Amino acid sequence: MENGELSHPVKVDKQSRLYELLQEEEFKVNSFHHQALHSVGENLRVVARATDGIIECVESTKHHFVFGFQWHPEEFAVDGDEASKRVFEAYIQAALKQKE
Repeated sequence: MENGELSHPVKVDKQSRLYELLQEEEFKVNSFHHQALHSVGENLRVVARATDGIIECVESTKHHFVFGFQWHPEEFAVDGDEASKRVFEAYIQAALKQKE
């Protein structure tokens, strides 16, 4: 997927695990969705928003590797986006660690 028409900028909370993974405060995500979160449940916190305020990512305040993404990082990872690749590498490492 190209980071063109169907993408928009997202800002990440620098005090989040997502920022630790991405090491980027702002990047582009794809825009295939037509629904969005209005609020988040218990033990979740908003860690990324689009410039229009739409919630783009939440993470657990209770568990180390629990994220909810509004976008599809796999689309960007396939195209070589380094931030998205880091998300998947961290996911694989977390799964392997859990398996031990």
